[in-house]
Amino acid sequence: MLRTMLSLGIVCVAVFTLPSATIAQEDPATKSPLDSPFLVEPKSPADLFEAAQISAKLARPALARQYIEKLLAVADDNALLEIREQFGAAELLRLAAIDSLHPASRTLLQRSNAAFRKQSEDPARLGRLIQDLTGTPSERAVALASIRAGGPNVVGSLLAVLADPSQVQLHEPVTVAMTRLTSDAVPAIRAGIDSPNDRVKTSCLVALGYLGDRSVVPYLWHPAFAPGIPPGARSAARKSLQKLLSGSANRPQSITNIGASDDLYRDALTYLAGSHRWLTDADGNITTWSWVNGSLTGTPTKPEAATERTGARLARDAMELDPTSLKKQALYLAFALASDSRAAGWDQPLPIGAGTAQDLGLSVGGELLSHTLEVALDQDNTDAARGALAAIWQVGGNELRGTVGSSQITRALSHPDQRIQFAAANAILNLSPGRDFAGSTQVVAVLSRALRSDGRVKCLVIDPNSDRGNATATLMSELGYQTAVAATGREGFRIAANRGDVSLVAVNANSVQWGLSQTIANLRADSRTSGLPIVIYGPQFAEAQLNTTLAQYDDITFIEETGETGEAARKFVNLRLKPFLESSLPKLSEAELTAQKALAADWFAQLAGPRRRSPLDLNIAQSALLEGAKEEPIARQCIAALGAIPNAGVQFRLQEFAINEGLPETTRLMAMNELAFHIQRNGIMLGTDEQLDVLKLAQALANTPLSTAAAALAGSMRPAARQTFNRLRRYQPRQ
Repeated sequence: MLRTMLSLGIVCVAVFTLPSATIAQEDPATKSPLDSPFLVEPKSPADLFEAAQISAKLARPALARQYIEKLLAVADDNALLEIREQFGAAELLRLAAIDSLHPASRTLLQRSNAAFRKQSEDPARLGRLIQDLTGTPSERAVALASIRAGGPNVVGSLLAVLADPSQVQLHEPVTVAMTRLTSDAVPAIRAGIDSPNDRVKTSCLVALGYLGDRSVVPYLWHPAFAPGIPPGARSAARKSLQKLLSGSANRPQSITNIGASDDLYRDALTYLAGSHRWLTDADGNITTWSWVNGSLTGTPTKPEAATERTGARLARDAMELDPTSLKKQALYLAFALASDSRAAGWDQPLPIGAGTAQDLGLSVGGELLSHTLEVALDQDNTDAARGALAAIWQVGGNELRGTVGSSQITRALSHPDQRIQFAAANAILNLSPGRDFAGSTQVVAVLSRALRSDGRVKCLVIDPNSDRGNATATLMSELGYQTAVAATGREGFRIAANRGDVSLVAVNANSVQWGLSQTIANLRADSRTSGLPIVIYGPQFAEAQLNTTLAQYDDITFIEETGETGEAARKFVNLRLKPFLESSLPKLSEAELTAQKALAADWFAQLAGPRRRSPLDLNIAQSALLEGAKEEPIARQCIAALGAIPNAGVQFRLQEFAINEGLPETTRLMAMNELAFHIQRNGIMLGTDEQLDVLKLAQALANTPLSTAAAALAGSMRPAARQTFNRLRRYQPRQ
């Protein structure tokens, strides 16, 4: 009707408007929103909605918005449901996605959804519809259509009927109705297979086969092959698999329980890797359905929690179908550890005690924990790796202690996430205290980085053009990253592999010696750099040429070079990098940084030992320890570790700390004691001026709390006989 009136209106305008070159064209921006193209203004809710549709297609957003606002003013829930039925939910979504129609179009969608949910969840109405499933053919047809329109919201009522033995006459028609539901009801029906009620479980398994959604296949393997499943449910699961996998090589009649387990294992790995993608609502949630206390429940859930829950379920099913497989046990344990770690947060210790994943990990032994750490590293799940590392050193048997240099723990030292590096270093030191070991240099480097870390990302820029490379490094520095620059792919790889503190690589598309593809391939092939996020930058046309490379690797993206400078360039680059880096580079909180720094300082003090003769080479940590010695909370431990480094540079700096009146008294006291021990072990390395300063210090600190330490320091310098005589002569015994 309305479209007919619109056509007549356009014809009338064409007939009665004479063309003239002198008539100015109307500016759409000045056109009144109420300057309607319709002969008769729409008034009913359906006509108002159709008018909004047409106006939007004619690029008249202001007019479309006004029609939607009029519709909102006059439409009740029934009218909104009629519009949804007549035009379809997709059209409501389309209007809601047009920015120029906001907020009216969004409000319309929200009210329509609310009305639909209210109608779908009305138990009295649903009860009548379910009863009508046994009525006349016309009643059954209306009931089936209405139930089908209810989507997932009607599933709970249908399952309640199936669970009720007093309504046995409805069980078959309800099962048939479930097979006619839309695909959005599949997650709710899938939850019903967890019901202990055989009728509910079997009917849900039957319905899933008819609905044709292959995403449910992983959930059917367990009821199809696991021991203890009722025969009716087992048969229904296998028949549904047959329907869903018809034409597939992976058909149920040719598969064993081990084959089903392997299929589940592969699916579960994608969840551990976090690569499963969910369709979320406007609040960023998904609805997860579960069978709880005899009824179906839908709960808004964050994707991270849904990923963990789903992956753990599939891993458990895989393990139950192949109970002697260590790798499947390890995968399930990885999910358990990841869940506890994520819930606690990285700035808090992992929960321990009965019922925790940590206690479970401790109870299963070192071999399984090693497999768990391996799968966590392979799938780059930092929470699972953290949990495994926290347990592995406490139970690490000979198979771990004897091979620590080549174990999964050593591999974790090269993980791109600083938190995993540190957890690995902590595990190795607990496994190998007081002795040298393979990988010890890397452990010392990790501890050093923890002492110096300020939470800033270290970015390596690889660019054959020095001006462009330095400009890119400057831009990244202005965005808050610490930077280093390499001129060739080979040099960049060497820096990234050997420094160990690089967290991000930015490489120009025209990289040389190695070229771009070889540079990326080598970065991804080496365990020390394989997990580093990579940003390729270059001219816009280069992105199309790099599609294969971008699709081949994870954690890699392309941003085009900008001709802008200054603030405009920073905004341009940050806008494109932010989403990528937020997903690829988890940022350490202040609490995490502080905790790591304190533990690193404690380890350095332990490594120095009571006699300051460390089995490890602490020279590479000298700079970090000197910086840490200025921070009061960790100064004592850092100064103790410095005492185990036998070189002149350390002795000079300890002398500076000792005479520095601006440092806390406790720091100066520790520096004096450590300097005295350092001189005793390594001889005097100070120059004449520095020695005189120490002797003056002993005199200046007489009768102060630091006098004893200053005197011991002066004595350690083996004063000459004349100095000794003068010191003895000045001494006055107490009366």
